[in-house]
Amino acid sequence: SDLVKGDIYMFVYTLKLNTNNYHHNRLARRFKMAQDIYRKSILEILKREAKQKKDPRNKKIKDSYEKINSLKDQILNLNNDLETKPKSEQKTIKDNIKSFNKEIKELDKQIKALYKELDTDYDLRGSFSFGKFANNYRNARNYSNYIPSDVAIKLGMRAWDAYEKVKFKKGAKQINKYPELMSFEAKSDSGIIIRDGILKMGTKGKGIEIPVIYKNDDFEREVFTNEFKFNRILRRFENNKWNYYVQMIFDGIPPQKIDNYLTGTVGIDVGITKVTISTPNEVKILPLAPELQNFDAEIRRLSRKLDRQRRANNPDNYNEDGTIKRGKKTWHDSKGYIKTKNELANLKRKQAEYRKISHKTLANAIVAMGDKFIIKKSNFEELMKRSPETKVSKKGKFLSKKRAGKKIGNHAPAYFIQQLTYKAMFQGKEVITLTNKEFNPYEYNHVTQEFQETNKNTQTRLINGVDVQRNLYAAFLTSQYENLDNSKIVQSNFETFLRNQEHYLETA
Repeated sequence: SDLVKGDIYMFVYTLKLNTNNYHHNRLARRFKMAQDIYRKSILEILKREAKQKKDPRNKKIKDSYEKINSLKDQILNLNNDLETKPKSEQKTIKDNIKSFNKEIKELDKQIKALYKELDTDYDLRGSFSFGKFANNYRNARNYSNYIPSDVAIKLGMRAWDAYEKVKFKKGAKQINKYPELMSFEAKSDSGIIIRDGILKMGTKGKGIEIPVIYKNDDFEREVFTNEFKFNRILRRFENNKWNYYVQMIFDGIPPQKIDNYLTGTVGIDVGITKVTISTPNEVKILPLAPELQNFDAEIRRLSRKLDRQRRANNPDNYNEDGTIKRGKKTWHDSKGYIKTKNELANLKRKQAEYRKISHKTLANAIVAMGDKFIIKKSNFEELMKRSPETKVSKKGKFLSKKRAGKKIGNHAPAYFIQQLTYKAMFQGKEVITLTNKEFNPYEYNHVTQEFQETNKNTQTRLINGVDVQRNLYAAFLTSQYENLDNSKIVQSNFETFLRNQEHYLETA
């Protein structure tokens, strides 16, 4: 996989470790220790946060926010009436608004100072604090010969990053107190190192050495010409057992395979299960991970089997109507239940791996179609949520509030956009991403240059007396986003689009 951080490009190169039972036992022990450090760091963060919330200074912050909101309301009211007042009074009103803004600025300054005091007093100042805490905990637990200090510090920093996503609302709603750790990494080329094809970790007779399985091909040799950053040990549960990998993180751009040099703007409309493409040379509608449904039937079967086994093993945890009882419960897992659970996990892993490979393959094919890409995407996060409206059918039955959550989870359209963006950027090609708020091609008509509501249930639209396929036309309009002010260019390109559409519909 590839990473982009700011203007710095980074990428990951993954290789399997040549492990035996001895290595498996040693690695399992280290993962247990690393997980203990990570969980302890998270619990320490939450413990400090709970104490911080009880501090009386939070009441001052709350009062200050209430005062700011009150002042903002007053400013809004004064601004609304400003033009209706005589000029002699307007100066006084403007002076009052200026005074209120000054007071708001002063209150903001006081709030920031209080937050800083609280974070300092309860040592919630950032990743550095918890990198230090994690390392101290490692030493206290006598893990130092097994887990390098670099790794412990990074685990503490990772715990803070997980908390930060919740604290600053960066996508997570709550922090997982007891996560299962699937990887750990060093800060630099120390702690976890590779020398002469052997991965090494640990000290003082407690170290572990594992051969790395190299591919020894041209791609790998080109990868190693980039600047190396650090190593990460990764575990995956595959075919009812743990397999271990090393991920090497490099600065730079991964080796690129550019087989053609087509130019032109490509319009891409990414839906929930399909992607529509419009280029100067062709138009297409392609499925996202087309063979994904092959896994669904077996996943449903194993899920039902797992539920039956869980109920049979824990009859006291269920009510007579089949619902789970409230309160604290003890769950008993039989060998058959664990076996089924592992089978289901392995099948979902295969499904995820297929989806990832399918998305990357499709992204590679699209990147070769031009040198500029305009991507129109839907608000997938919103579409995954249950509908807030309660609807009733004609027969009086309540309709389901479910929307497209399952389809989006299965087809991962956002991951496809991410891969397409990365691959285009790594090849030095331009990428523009649009949302419905910026431009909705399904409601735009390039002839009238107006937005109008369309019937979502129809597959075609009538544009200038010609039937066009709805999705293909949306992709075409997306490709013309930068030309919308020039109707002559758009109309000329529309004629080309009609020929491409005719050829596609005849051969599809």
